Amino acid sequence: GDRLQRGGPLVYTGAQIIRTDALDEIPARVFSLNTYWDKLVEAGTLYGTTYSGQWCDIGTPQGLKLAEQMLEVRHV
Repeated sequence: GDRLQRGGPLVYTGAQIIRTDALDEIPARVFSLNTYWDKLVEAGTLYGTTYSGQWCDIGTPQGLKLAEQMLEVRHV
C-alpha cells in the first residue's frame, strides 16, 4: 500500500487492519480512531490502498437506491 496523509481527494471507506497493542498508547478509555490514525500519520506508518471500483454510501434511502441501481448495471 501507499503511505497516507490527512486531506486530499480520497476517502476512507471502512475496512482496516490495525495493531491493537498500539491502542494502549492512547490514555482515554473511549476515543475516536481518528486519534490513532493521527498518531500513525505523525509516525509515517499509516498505509492504505486505493479501490478502483465503484462504491456508494448506503446510509440513506437515496444511497440504498443508488446501490441497487449499480448492482443492476454491473457485477460487483
